[in-house]
Amino acid sequence: MQILSVAGIDELHRRVAEVNAVDLTIHGQYHYYICRGRTDALRAAQGQRCTARYAPAPQLDELVWQDLRTMLTQPEIVAHALEGAHGGHWLPQELRAHIDGLKKAENQLERQQERLLKVI
Repeated sequence: MQILSVAGIDELHRRVAEVNAVDLTIHGQYHYYICRGRTDALRAAQGQRCTARYAPAPQLDELVWQDLRTMLTQPEIVAHALEGAHGGHWLPQELRAHIDGLKKAENQLERQQERLLKVI
């Protein structure tokens, strides 16, 4: 496992932001991140332009830094989150409800099968 220096963390943060968002400065003083899908010509031509609102860069940067500091100083939080992800706790609510419905249907089918086998 590699430990990142502060400069390495700063570079990582910059690269993550570049992948998904563009830093926009308005009037030389207001900094925002905007989704690349908002300004992408191909998406605009296809009518699929991103409608996400502008995110204030200073507040978002501070939240990211807080999370990063927490992860680096309390690695057990990361381990707990990964366990939750493997258990499906990060799935969207609709998907979780669908999976729960499928599990209930499977249980019903198993009970029906058991009843049918008892009759035979």
